[in-house]
Amino acid sequence: HNDRPSAARLGREIAEWLHERGHAVRSPTLDAACAGLEADAVDPAVVGVGADVAVSLGGDGTMLRTIELVAAHGVPVIGANLGQLGYLTELEPAKILDALEQFFAGSYLIEERMMLHVAIESASAIAVTEATALNEAVLEKTLSGHTVRLDVEINGSFFTPYATDGLIVATPTGSTAYAFSARGPIIAPTHRSLLLTPVSPHMLFDRSLILD
Repeated sequence: HNDRPSAARLGREIAEWLHERGHAVRSPTLDAACAGLEADAVDPAVVGVGADVAVSLGGDGTMLRTIELVAAHGVPVIGANLGQLGYLTELEPAKILDALEQFFAGSYLIEERMMLHVAIESASAIAVTEATALNEAVLEKTLSGHTVRLDVEINGSFFTPYATDGLIVATPTGSTAYAFSARGPIIAPTHRSLLLTPVSPHMLFDRSLILD
């Protein structure tokens, strides 16, 4: 977390601990500058290439950014909570070095979470924009006082139209994020399902759906 001095201090402590044990350390350029780790700075696009583990120091937002950087490379993430929300982080800061020691000793379990692959097509765009997400993808209105009308297909078959402020497609991990604020259910994070939740729908059918 670039705005938390405690995260910068802990980052330096972890980097020193890793260097002393012969490990290579990489930090995205901006994070490295904030933590005084310029010697370990790399382009964010390559930070996860060949890495054994990623360490996230902050809250859930920092964890999501870390996952975005390394998920495509199959890198496990250890999170220490230095933020305001800590649903995704596993550890208190004082435990992070012990956790790393256990990791390098092979004493750990990896909890896998499903993610979304999102493809955005536009009539005016030549290319398709693609992204991955751990929590959710949201299609929503941009103007106040208006609703959007959205047709939903499931497995290529038309399901129903929605008149709503937005529509959330969430993973089980994301069920405790925006979807929860929109009255969606909480799903066990290791479950494999998709959660479809309308935001302030102007229609009688306003329930969340849990889809296989």
